[in-house]
Amino acid sequence: MKCFLFAAVLLGFSLGAGDFSWQLLGTPSKKYSRNISTALFDNSVRYDKDCILWDSSAAPNGCGLIIDFKKPVHVSKIEIVSCKPNDNPYIQEKTEIYALDDEKFLWQKPTVIPDVTGRAKDPKFIKPAVTTVFAPANGIKSSALKILMYGRGIWLAEVRIYDINGKLLVPDTPAAASAPDSKFAIAETGGGASVNLRYFNTRQNYIGNPNGGNRRDRVVIRFDITSLLVKNQVKKARLALKLEPMGDMNESLLEVSVFTADRTSLAAMDLISGEVKPVTTIMFDRKSPHDHQIDVTGLVNEALACGNGSLTFRFRNLTIERNGNRRNRSEGVYLRYMPTSLEIWK
Repeated sequence: MKCFLFAAVLLGFSLGAGDFSWQLLGTPSKKYSRNISTALFDNSVRYDKDCILWDSSAAPNGCGLIIDFKKPVHVSKIEIVSCKPNDNPYIQEKTEIYALDDEKFLWQKPTVIPDVTGRAKDPKFIKPAVTTVFAPANGIKSSALKILMYGRGIWLAEVRIYDINGKLLVPDTPAAASAPDSKFAIAETGGGASVNLRYFNTRQNYIGNPNGGNRRDRVVIRFDITSLLVKNQVKKARLALKLEPMGDMNESLLEVSVFTADRTSLAAMDLISGEVKPVTTIMFDRKSPHDHQIDVTGLVNEALACGNGSLTFRFRNLTIERNGNRRNRSEGVYLRYMPTSLEIWK
């Protein structure tokens, strides 16, 4: 079972609701529920400071989603959790729940649930989580459901769907992740000021400004993967990072890059070398988790296919390098070398 974007038209029918905002809801994530009493969803694209949620403010009338079970299921209960994490006007007018008629391949007449807060017209109303529950006596038998929420300022945090036996269908219970077959510690480290390469040394792990100057420090780390050359390919590879805030830190946008050429050893010029390509970015602040994982399967297999015995990454603080030293103080991120590793599934 999966939740799908309407834009993909996976079920092949038209909704006729072009003024709705459609979005994929992915795996629930506790790390995005800092001030909200529910697990939020990962695969969101709209951000609001401490939370990543599905925000309907971009849609004129509301928001919604389609859930395709691929085969008919007997649903006993649907719980729709909305929340209000900011001071913007909040109006939740109604919620509509549609079931797909599997024979006619059309949406059935919806069940309409009025606003459950009782205070929808009060623009000052703020509540961390409001749950709308729909549990019909005989349940719902269908292969797909459509849920629409009408109003303004609604943040859809979670949708929970149970089958007739009370088993949770949505969200899926994630399978237990397998442990990596091996972990590679960092073989060589280097860091220093990108504006003055004479500060380069193997101990510094600053990504940003470690003092009141505008040093724009960067970090490079190299992994020795020569033992993988015999196999020449891995099933999965993941870069596991340990980051910590440094100094008077605000939000920092970190860029992670990989060197395109093999590195047998690190040098000061690696801090400014152009022989890199971007891998990903990480937005980090004091409330961010310290542990980050980046899938680098393709990068490892690419290096092995080229016969390279190492994989080298560089870390930059794009916020610091764009804005300089904003308060004439230490500001940025530490990359902790000891816990950082390259995890391999063979």
